[in-house]
Amino acid sequence: EALSEAAGDLVPLILRVHFSADFPFSPPLVYVARPTVRSEYVFDGALCMEMLVDWQPQYGNVESMLVQISAFLAHSGARVETACKGEAAAAGADGEAAATAARDSARRAYEKLKAFHDKKGWASAGGR
Repeated sequence: EALSEAAGDLVPLILRVHFSADFPFSPPLVYVARPTVRSEYVFDGALCMEMLVDWQPQYGNVESMLVQISAFLAHSGARVETACKGEAAAAGADGEAAATAARDSARRAYEKLKAFHDKKGWASAGGR
């Protein structure tokens, strides 16, 4: 499924944003929690965006950040691999464990993206 090919095919996307106590001096953790989204620029929910990987305090305007994330997802070729199974699946202990696992997986993906771009720069990744 595409993220939004037609009005009847819209799939809700749950984007999680975790802010540290010293935001905007340290980056927020931003990731797609549900559904599973596949793209050459999305890794375990983490978004390969320069502003999220190489964070600068001046990026701290949350509204601008969300607008850029929306544009990024719309133009990244992202596709839904699995649809949301409803809010009931996210409730309870199993849902909390899954949410923690998703957050930890996205955090590790951002660490790998940061290491990659620190070594290779951004031009080798198509400027994303």
